[in-house]
Amino acid sequence: MIFNIKNNAFNDENKHSLNYMALASLRGRAFIDFNDEDSTVQDWIDKNDPELWTLIKEYTTTCKSNFKIEHQFEVVNNKEKDNWNLQYPIIKIEEAIKIIDKPYEIWLENGIDDRDFLLLLMAEEIKKYFLDKSDKNQIIFVGKGGLGEIKKHIVSSKDKNHIKNKVFVIFDSDKNKKDNISRQAKEVIEVCSENCLKHHCWNRRAIENYLPIEHLKNKLNKNDRDQKKYSAFLSMNQEQKYYYHMKRGLKDTSCKNSGLYDNIEEMIRENELYSGFGKGIFSKFIRLTNENKNEDEIIRRLIEKKDSSLEIKNLIDNLLNFTRLPS
Repeated sequence: MIFNIKNNAFNDENKHSLNYMALASLRGRAFIDFNDEDSTVQDWIDKNDPELWTLIKEYTTTCKSNFKIEHQFEVVNNKEKDNWNLQYPIIKIEEAIKIIDKPYEIWLENGIDDRDFLLLLMAEEIKKYFLDKSDKNQIIFVGKGGLGEIKKHIVSSKDKNHIKNKVFVIFDSDKNKKDNISRQAKEVIEVCSENCLKHHCWNRRAIENYLPIEHLKNKLNKNDRDQKKYSAFLSMNQEQKYYYHMKRGLKDTSCKNSGLYDNIEEMIRENELYSGFGKGIFSKFIRLTNENKNEDEIIRRLIEKKDSSLEIKNLIDNLLNFTRLPS
């Protein structure tokens, strides 16, 4: 996020606020930019810690050339009017400080599994960035509950400008077949769009449908009773795998009645595929990563290999561009 401080904001009346923004930049909370060729700006800087402001300008200029930084604000004197509806909103300096002080929020359904899944998708350098910013409370992962709860939180939010500029929402589609997104997911997409919220609805049914089940199967003992279940799942075609209810299987009515599985032998439908893999399917992958530090990269590459639509790559890029802060 870049705050372009306009010339008229550089005055002694705003000295405390300007210094606050400068220090916030040094602490990794925002990028600060300004026109250092303007005489009014340069005169003020010369009298107020020129080394600090020169350092900030140089750092922001370097980062702008190296990264895509999506969010930008034009920061004006407190006596001027805000305009939040522009591509680059015009805001008072006091409003800029309010935004800087609030962390970015990544809203998820499940604050633990969904967060761990996102981190699992990230290359090591990007993961390190998000974990570092999370430790500093500059980016936080927030579990909001199910789709209905996410919608309620958006609708009931009293500070729409805050959520529009500091919140990214990620949620399951709950599709039972291609292009048949659930009603609740549709409603979340609609309310996000109405409030100009950045959001991503997973193309497949849920996060579990992205997991490389074949990798987990290879770790099982040959006599494990789940071997047949894993084999039955892996024998399905791509669409069946993408929209299968991983936790409940065909026991879930929407999954059973989708018509996708009617061509599978009835005995397999009523046994191996009936009850799914249970709620703990994702935790099995996390256990692998806890036991072996190399598993993170192995699993990530297996998921990436099947990301033919580049859905995951584009999501991580968008998330990083939206939340980009100084290191």
